[in-house]
Amino acid sequence: MNITISTNKNTAFFYWLQTVSGWDETAAADDETLAYYRSFISNDDAAAKHTLQNVKNLLRGCTDPRKLQSEVYAGNFSDSAAQKLKKISFNLRPDFDKLWLEQLDTLERWKELLERYNFARFDESFAKITAFLESSFNPKSKQTIYLLPNAPGKNTIGHRISSGDFILLRPPIEYNPDRLNSVICVIIHEILHAVEFGSKTTRKLMKQAYDTQLKPYDISAPAGYTWKIIFFETIVYCFANNITGGYLRPQIFGKPKPTTDEFEQKANRFFEQNGLKTGHVLAWVGLCIFPLVDELMSEGKAVNQEVFDMAAREFYKLWEQS
Repeated sequence: MNITISTNKNTAFFYWLQTVSGWDETAAADDETLAYYRSFISNDDAAAKHTLQNVKNLLRGCTDPRKLQSEVYAGNFSDSAAQKLKKISFNLRPDFDKLWLEQLDTLERWKELLERYNFARFDESFAKITAFLESSFNPKSKQTIYLLPNAPGKNTIGHRISSGDFILLRPPIEYNPDRLNSVICVIIHEILHAVEFGSKTTRKLMKQAYDTQLKPYDISAPAGYTWKIIFFETIVYCFANNITGGYLRPQIFGKPKPTTDEFEQKANRFFEQNGLKTGHVLAWVGLCIFPLVDELMSEGKAVNQEVFDMAAREFYKLWEQS
C-alpha cells in the first residue's frame, strides 16, 4: 500500500467549514462534533453567521457538493464554486486557527505514529478482497490520509468521498498509542470503501437484494441513510470494523476471526439496552454474512447474490421486529 499521512491545515479548515455551516443532514454529521466545532465561533458574531449561511446555501445549491468538497480538500480551486467558497469563507480563518492550534500537537503525534506503521502487511489481503469483489481498485495506488481535529470523547471517525483518492480521519483527541489498532481499523475500513466502489458487480447484487427482500415490505432505511449506503457499508463492515473486527481482525487486532457464537449474546444485549444503533446493526449483519464470504474467498470465488440476500434477510428480521 502506498500511504501518505498529512496534517494539512487547508483540508482541515474546509472540513471544519462544511461542518459548522450545518448543510449536511445525513449520518455523516453528528451533533457533538457540530457543537464543538461551532464553539470556536462567537455566538454574537453576526458576520460569521452570515458567512455560514452563505456557505450552507452554496453547498446545498451545488449539483454535487461532495465533489466540490473533494476538490477543496485536495487544494484544487480551479472550479468557480471552489473559488467562491474560498473567498466567502476567508473571514472565518481566525476562528478555525484557534481549533487548529489547540489540536495540532496531538495530530502531529498521531502522524508520526501512523507513518511508522507497516501498512504493507495488508497487501495480500487487499488483493484477495479486490478479486472477491471483482473490483478495479489498484492496491498500489496512492492513498492520502488527512488528519483532522476531533471532538472530545469521540472515537476515531473516518470519511471517504468516492470521487477522491484520500481519507479524512479524525483520530482521538487524546493521543494514546494503545488505541492505534482501532485507528488503523478505521483507515482500512475507509480504503475498503474504495475497493467496493470499484466493483463491477456489487451494486447490481445489492439492488436485486433490496428489490426482492426489503422493498416488498416497505421497510425504511435508518435515519440519515439510504438502503444503498446500508448495503455497501455492510460488506465493508464484514471485512473490518471496530466492533467485531471482521475478516481482517487477525491482522488488525491479533485476534482470531470473529464468530456469531462469540458476539450473539453481546449483540442481543446491546440492542435490548440501546436499540438498533446503525453501526452495531451493520457490524452484526456483516458478521452474519462473514462465514459465507470467508468460504467463497477460500474457494477463490467471487461475491454472489446470496451474500446480499442473506444480509437483507438479517436486516428484515431486525427492523421488522423493532
